[in-house]
Amino acid sequence: MLDNVLSFFGFGSGAAGGDQRRRHVRHDGRGVRVVIGDSAYPVHDWDTSGISFQTTPENYLKAGERVHMRIEFPLPHETVCVEQEAVIFRVAHRGVSAAQFTAVTPAARRQFERVLDALHTHEFLRSQVA
Repeated sequence: MLDNVLSFFGFGSGAAGGDQRRRHVRHDGRGVRVVIGDSAYPVHDWDTSGISFQTTPENYLKAGERVHMRIEFPLPHETVCVEQEAVIFRVAHRGVSAAQFTAVTPAARRQFERVLDALHTHEFLRSQVA
């Protein structure tokens, strides 16, 4: 019981929940967009292993398809773009579709780290304002 409570809050051994646990922390996608081909989609959420995004009725993506995507993160003083290969694993024509990144290159990993550093800095600064 205690292990279940601790696991719910992200603590404990992780035995409870089994395969339900995520390997990476998901981040809100507000303001972020992903460009695949000639189409841009608003991002629902993302982590360093994958991304979920809003699709439209005329969506042309197919589950299992390998795509090249550019993820655009608007930060206060710049927009960081991450070029990444991915495999579409869920397609919803009027909802949230998702892709898992294939091997993340060192350059893409550095860009993700820049974005995460900026997000953490922003959250810290917000926490200091009374």
